[in-house]
Order: sequence, then C-alpha cells, then structure tokens
Amino acid sequence: MIREKKIIVLALLTVFLYGLILFFEKGFFVLPFPLFDLLVLIVGMQFLFWSRKKDLLILGLFVLGLLCSMGSQAFIWSFFMDGKSLEQFQESAWRDLFYLLELLFMLATLLLSLDYKKTSHWFFAPVLIACFVCTQFQGCYLIEFFTFGLFVLFTIVTKSFRPLYFIFVLKAILDLAEMSMLMQANELMNG
Repeated sequence: MIREKKIIVLALLTVFLYGLILFFEKGFFVLPFPLFDLLVLIVGMQFLFWSRKKDLLILGLFVLGLLCSMGSQAFIWSFFMDGKSLEQFQESAWRDLFYLLELLFMLATLLLSLDYKKTSHWFFAPVLIACFVCTQFQGCYLIEFFTFGLFVLFTIVTKSFRPLYFIFVLKAILDLAEMSMLMQANELMNG
C-alpha cells in the first residue's frame, strides 16, 4: 500500500473510531463532521510535504480552499469568539467571502488537476464549473457534497487517477458522510 493510501485509510479509521466511541458512550453513532475540514487539512499538509514540484500548486490551492472553508465555519470561530461576536460574524460578509474563496480555490484545484491532453478532460471542465456555479443556488446546494466524488469517479473511469487524488477521495468520502448526517438531522427536525 502506498503512503498516500495509508494516510487516507488512517484518517478514515480515526473518524470511524471516534463515531464508535461515541456510540458506546452515548448510545448513538455520530461522526465529528464539524472537524472533517480540519482532518483533511492535516492530511493535505502531509500531502503537500510529500508532493513533487508539479503538484505543489494544486495542493497549495487545495489547502488554501480548506483554510477558507474553515474560516467560514462558525464552529471553528466559536473557539476564538464569545457568543455576541460569533453572532455578528455569522451575519457579516466575512463568512460569505470565506465561502466564495473556498469555492474558487477548490474549483481551481480541480481544474488544474485535469489532464488536458485527453479530450474527455476538456469536456469535463465545464461540468466542474457548472457544479460549482450550481452550489450558489438554493435548490442545488447538495451538489457541493458530490463535486469531489464526481471528480474522483471521472478520473477512475478515464484511467487518469494519480496518487495525489487520494486526498480528493478523502474529501469526497467525508463530504458524503457530512451530507448524510445533515440530511438525517434535517429529517429528525422536520419529522
């Protein structure tokens, strides 16, 4: 097993073990989804350390996107702000700016990861752009959770998957897990 695959398996086992410990302590299984971006950031930093020169830009943009993602989360800011300041932050334009920067950095990451020597990648680039644009519309917000999974699936089908993409596999799995947890919570609140 290559080192990229090992660290991804270790990260996923850590998340699962956390959920299992909560299950034995509290009687319900929940994953630490507010900390997913932090976990991906830690793994991304390791990938950045291991990367070759041609992958530095891609991983650098990915890490910047993760930092912006964490900057838009109230959970992360709750460690640094009191209740009133946190409420003001939630209503400010800073949160939207962080979210917009996250989307731009992640879009740039995936677009730069494509192999434009293959014709299919030229056709897939507009699909990626459309996915990121659709996340801005209220009815299509769930597309955000599928974008990295779609990219990984595309690279596997077109046989252009590289070890660098294991970080995208981790992001895709954790995004789908987060979406599942949020949808279950929504069902419990509405049902």
